Amino acid sequence: MGALTDGVLSAGGQVYGVILRQFLDQGLCHPQLAQCDVAEDMRRRKHLLADGSDGFIALPGGPGTWEELWEIAVQRQIGAIQAPLVVIDIDGCYGPLRLQLDRAASDGLLYGPPSELMTFAGNADEAVSIVAGEYP
Repeated sequence: MGALTDGVLSAGGQVYGVILRQFLDQGLCHPQLAQCDVAEDMRRRKHLLADGSDGFIALPGGPGTWEELWEIAVQRQIGAIQAPLVVIDIDGCYGPLRLQLDRAASDGLLYGPPSELMTFAGNADEAVSIVAGEYP
């Protein structure tokens, strides 16, 4: 997250952060955030992240990333969130997820095709274009 924040800031962007109190207390909050909200637990953190977002982009990550990814995917499936969800599939990291989504669709476990749940991008530029509605 720090490297991502540094990249956005070096490109002239602003970063809005949502951090768990335990990480704030450990001094892990980036000092140059435009704004930083503190959440007491993951449920509140996810609510703050989703509230008012124009879109969601997931990079390769571990259980925390997966949990947040699925939270947004579920909200999209039930229609609570319309903002795009884009997964950046660097070096095939999310290949197994694509297979699982295809299987769920073929088994009738999704309300629509996997592409209505989330979109996959090969890089950050493509992901940002998708969120901005500029990608075919």
